[in-house]
Amino acid sequence: MSRILLIGLLISSRVVLAQDFFRLTGKISNPQQDYLTFTYYSDWISDPREYTLKMNRDSIFLVEFPLRDIAYCDISFGEHGLHLLKIEPGDQIHLTFDNNDFNGTLQAEGSGASKWTFQFMMRRKYETDRDYEMELGNFRAYTRASFFARTESLMQEQTAMLEERAAEFSPAFYALQKADITGRFKLKELGYLNFNKLPDSTLKLSWNGFSEEIKARSIYLGQLAEGLMENSLSGFRYKNSRTLEFEYLKNLKNTVGQGITERILATKILDYLNLDGLTEEIKLLGNDYMRFSDNDVYKKVIAYHFRKQEVLETGKDAPNFIVENRKGRLVELKDFRGKNLVLGFYDDECVLCKEDIRAMEFVEGFYSRKKDLEFVFINLSPKEAYRNFVKTTKPMGTHLNGYNNPFLKKNYNTEILPNYLIIDKSGKILSNTVDEPRLDDGRSLIQELDRLIFEK
Repeated sequence: MSRILLIGLLISSRVVLAQDFFRLTGKISNPQQDYLTFTYYSDWISDPREYTLKMNRDSIFLVEFPLRDIAYCDISFGEHGLHLLKIEPGDQIHLTFDNNDFNGTLQAEGSGASKWTFQFMMRRKYETDRDYEMELGNFRAYTRASFFARTESLMQEQTAMLEERAAEFSPAFYALQKADITGRFKLKELGYLNFNKLPDSTLKLSWNGFSEEIKARSIYLGQLAEGLMENSLSGFRYKNSRTLEFEYLKNLKNTVGQGITERILATKILDYLNLDGLTEEIKLLGNDYMRFSDNDVYKKVIAYHFRKQEVLETGKDAPNFIVENRKGRLVELKDFRGKNLVLGFYDDECVLCKEDIRAMEFVEGFYSRKKDLEFVFINLSPKEAYRNFVKTTKPMGTHLNGYNNPFLKKNYNTEILPNYLIIDKSGKILSNTVDEPRLDDGRSLIQELDRLIFEK
């Protein structure tokens, strides 16, 4: 009943949205490596999309993809990075720089390049030439009056610079950039108030000055609203009740507006789902959100994660997968039938994953005499990186490679790393909410294994 309502509401409210393409090309002089990493954030609920851009012999790279609305992106190349640049459908940007003089040679040309040039200029003035945000992070150096005067001055200065060039930009970029300028400095003010244990009620901001869509899309207004939410929850009496907390947070719409409240609640539901699994309470909250929200993108994301959790629900058979071992031989999950499993997913770039693997050695050592318990880990990194990791680290347990495996992406929560399941001898899922071993040297996992498998 809950699943039908959740998906049915989504389908009934879905609309067809137009979209165009975003295209980025570029050429790098004196490159020290042959690839870049490009990540874009279509909204703050969907998982970010990451592309590894391989350069050709002429040090030229290209990425192109459909884009529905204004979004943010990061570009990383070695020690250099461009973060939270705004991109729009129809942009065709050509980016050039010299690796030996990144800041001095960085240039953008093409359709939509004016917004990039503006963002580069703001980056140089306020981050590279002089890091004003770092200066504002030294809360002890300011009285309240002087700190707020400084943030107000910088906010007005940056807004004036935006106004001077407004005619060059689309209405969406102008509105989002203005919202980010405001949100960034109001977030600094909130940090000052929290540091000095002053009430956030003294923070002055007219939330009605921004459209619901822009408030929901702006990274800094979103972070500001989340900060205010956390302050509000600090005095909330019913923290252990997801339902009461959710109902309490719905009242945020009276302060920050509907759009940004939908974003905060969607994030909360996904957090609940990750922490608790698909409980009946979370199902009911999902249905409640479908009624509360008007954002079809958020609802689609939540429905997608609910469906994935249903596949991995406790008591169901773990979906069988086929991956490779170090020698390239195919291995299936059902090959481990007859043994209880701790199944984990990780990759080489996940620092927390590596900490977990070290802590997991204590758990594996604790059960070294239990022949019917096996620890199996799926490394999601490229094959060569996986082989090097296993060879140099020599971790305990069985380590297999599931790089770019569409079945794992579809049926297991591999976007969230590290990620663990406990599976019994028949292949049924005993637990899909395993505590990460690094948090307590594996003690919680040992307790759960004793309870679920060894009946202690």
